[in-house]
Amino acid sequence: MGFVEIERLADDFLDAIGLSRRHLAGALRTLLTQTHLHWIEKLAERELDSSALDYIRALNEIGVVHAGGLVGAIVLAGEPKIAQMVEHGAAPFDMRQTLLKDGTSNLRVSAAGHKYLHVPFRHLMSPTSEKKSGRPIGTNIQHTFAGRSGATNIHVEHEDVAKKVRRSARKLKRYRRGGRSSKMRLPTGTGGVERFRPHHKTDIYAGMVRFGEQHSPKGGSAGYFTFRTISENPETVTPEGWQHPGIQARNLAHKARRYAVRIWPGTIKQVVRGMR
Repeated sequence: MGFVEIERLADDFLDAIGLSRRHLAGALRTLLTQTHLHWIEKLAERELDSSALDYIRALNEIGVVHAGGLVGAIVLAGEPKIAQMVEHGAAPFDMRQTLLKDGTSNLRVSAAGHKYLHVPFRHLMSPTSEKKSGRPIGTNIQHTFAGRSGATNIHVEHEDVAKKVRRSARKLKRYRRGGRSSKMRLPTGTGGVERFRPHHKTDIYAGMVRFGEQHSPKGGSAGYFTFRTISENPETVTPEGWQHPGIQARNLAHKARRYAVRIWPGTIKQVVRGMR
């Protein structure tokens, strides 16, 4: 569990500035609320993408605690683990070690005794202020074109393909379990999308389905997903498949503490003015 101490003040300091413990506790609560909000809105929501929701979910405000002085703390919980990985970083790893471990939700075992899991990937119609888990359609297309030698006018080219994918996705019929209709799934190569990486078996949007009620022109009420299977079956395992490149440490807790230290004097001044 990550523990971020925002401020700790001893009793003699309270006497020096003429504040009662009650007033200081109130100032600390204000500081905690402001720091917590800053951590979420100015740091996590702005600097994180698909991991933002899980990270914010792990942030817990602990009020004011008496422990040899007054302590105001915000805790970044150990679960979900992705929050700690985003905060402190993680080295490259084989995703089979994390996704196929016992206890994973919806984990299945084949007749041959091999564990496997259908992994959902959410695709957003466009970047939104509402932090949904997933990536906007077109993000990976841009990376694909950028990696091709001799590619020209990359932004225009990738956006043209992305528009075709979004247009086709909006026309999909709502997916129903067991449905086999071709109108429920996005065909391979829609809009000219290519495989994102050489070892991929198909492009990242192939087989996309739509869940939810009839969507608006902006795709606001519908969810668009693709599903890919990860397995420990040696016949399907490849050295390149399901290898996570690692996660760069974001150190948002350090930035949140710097913010708290910066606004703390102003918070104290507000309390003192209120006492007059």
